[in-house]
Amino acid sequence: MSDAARANNEWIRLKFKRKKKDIPGEIRIDIDGKVYIDNEPYDEKTSKYSNLNVEVEHHSRMSAGEETRGL
Repeated sequence: MSDAARANNEWIRLKFKRKKKDIPGEIRIDIDGKVYIDNEPYDEKTSKYSNLNVEVEHHSRMSAGEETRGL
């Protein structure tokens, strides 16, 4: 994926300043719910970070806040 396409599809990016071997340098989640750790697709079975678990819920629509204001 090109950098321009990746930037358009990004949703959340977490960058860590500390460089330790037991935590990743970056965690990125895109709009489609795909998780990338250190720019590689995350797979819990093959992850080199045994203390890390990432779960992403998929919903069919985004809330615009009307439901929250109604409460």
